[in-house]
Amino acid sequence: MANFVLVHGAWHGGWCYRDTAAALRAAGHEVFTPTHTGVGERFHQSAENITLETHVRDVCGCIEWEELDDVVLVGHSYGGMVISGVADRMAERVRALVFLDAFVPEHGDSLNGLTACWTTSTLRSDLTVSSTACLFFESVIFPVLACITTGLVPLA
Repeated sequence: MANFVLVHGAWHGGWCYRDTAAALRAAGHEVFTPTHTGVGERFHQSAENITLETHVRDVCGCIEWEELDDVVLVGHSYGGMVISGVADRMAERVRALVFLDAFVPEHGDSLNGLTACWTTSTLRSDLTVSSTACLFFESVIFPVLACITTGLVPLA
């Protein structure tokens, strides 16, 4: 059986994987759902100095202290940034990376760089997004997200 570490996106917490974790455990897998510093049940730790590095360390700490090897890292959305950093630091402990509707950064990428289309119409140098697509995000996606984010807590 596998060791799964399920990494949530921004503003969520490990709780968002409650049902998924239960199903995987019922199938005999080990499952861990760490919550990033500053969000979810760790909201009380919110501070302006929390960065991607903090969240990478959160997940590395889970893997280290739970003494996990042969880990399947699953990252959703912003969690793709986190699992990429974890895999870079702990490659010997990672069996696979799963990007679940997630950012897939290349070496040197930042989340701001990957989301540049929202302000500059360019996602990556090899992928140009039309101004129509950015308008779609601004006028449709962002308002929809605003309606469905009840219970989500942004970082300080």
